[in-house]
Amino acid sequence: MSNLNLYDQVKRGEDARQLLKHPLLVESWQHYDAVLVALLADPGTDRDKAVEVRGWLIAARKARSHLERIIKDGIVAVEEIKQEERRKSVPQRIRSAFR
Repeated sequence: MSNLNLYDQVKRGEDARQLLKHPLLVESWQHYDAVLVALLADPGTDRDKAVEVRGWLIAARKARSHLERIIKDGIVAVEEIKQEERRKSVPQRIRSAFR
């Protein structure tokens, strides 16, 4: 979401980081991934089902990658905020601190 301001990007990045580190989500991702990989590795899984399962696995990994990208965007936003603050004059910094 490129229309977010820097502070919103920081918040989303932190939310995504906390989500990906949450023990229940970590456990769920690992279990889901393991089940799908086991289905793909099972010679008894027919070809059509394997194609379907592969799609689920790809979708799950893309969802995780999306959250990781949000985290990176938040980190970049923090740096951009710091750079903006360094460019401001002392009176500008004081005014922005009291907004």
